[in-house]
Amino acid sequence: MLAVSAAASTAISKALQAVSLPEGAGLRLAADGVTDRGTAIQITFVTDAAPDDQVVDIGAPAGLFLEPVTAELLEGQVLDARTNPDGLASFFLRPQRPAGDG
Repeated sequence: MLAVSAAASTAISKALQAVSLPEGAGLRLAADGVTDRGTAIQITFVTDAAPDDQVVDIGAPAGLFLEPVTAELLEGQVLDARTNPDGLASFFLRPQRPAGDG
């Protein structure tokens, strides 16, 4: 399952607060075609998960929803984020560390 860093959880929550979506809203990740760099992932704000979405607990009021193909693609990854000095967040993926790997 995709893991979510504390930085990404905070960035998702702040982004959703900035656009005034209702409670239960979240960020949805969905595969969006293949490029020369791999599979593109579309990120959108949604008011609720689709019926077949995998819902990832991010430890915040906001949700993270993965369409099924994307959930498979992101297995074993961590969604992380960096915030620049202007307050804009950029998301990136990194591999999860194996259990017991400090």
